[in-house]
Amino acid sequence: MVLKQNDFVEFTYTGMFKDGEIFDTTDEETAKKNHLYNTEMKYGPKVCILGKGVFLKGLEEALIGKETGKHHIELPAEKAFGQPNPKLRQLLSTGQFRKQNINPRPGLQVNIDGAVGLVRTVSGGRTLVDFNHPFAGKDVSYDITVQKVITDTKEKADAIIQILQIDARATVENEKITLTIKKEIGKEGEEFIIKELKELTGKETEIKVEKTEEGSKK
Repeated sequence: MVLKQNDFVEFTYTGMFKDGEIFDTTDEETAKKNHLYNTEMKYGPKVCILGKGVFLKGLEEALIGKETGKHHIELPAEKAFGQPNPKLRQLLSTGQFRKQNINPRPGLQVNIDGAVGLVRTVSGGRTLVDFNHPFAGKDVSYDITVQKVITDTKEKADAIIQILQIDARATVENEKITLTIKKEIGKEGEEFIIKELKELTGKETEIKVEKTEEGSKK
């Protein structure tokens, strides 16, 4: 089956730098062997919607037009995690960190106003923090296996819920998707989800969003 824009695909992958160093994988054993294992990570097949930038945009674009099965895809830095942007490197006062009981040192990951950065240097009362992606400027490659294209409406709805990180469950009856949402998300949030479900499932029928009694309380 040829993969196309907006296809829901289930896949596994292992990502590598040019020197062969593995930096990401969906395989638990590979993660353990390469000192990448994370107890909070759910290993196994992932789902993405091709062309929507759910995963790595350049990788999704590279898959469009290919068949299901195994592929080796090479991505230059600009198609992967981007080129380093000098504007995303900021020189900050070291005292600013110490007031928060943080002792900045090269390699330390810090959160500044919601932006995650990496300390590059500490010198003369100044700390250089790099807010570029840690892999910016690196060419990468992926060994990826597209296991299947998801066509079932319920599976698509479940995937969208997971991707959007909504606390909800989906049911499908008579070509109609019903979401049961546990927490209030507001009118704009509901409209956005309904629009995405209609667009990505290809269903023209009405989508009703139902709330639990708890979720409907003001």
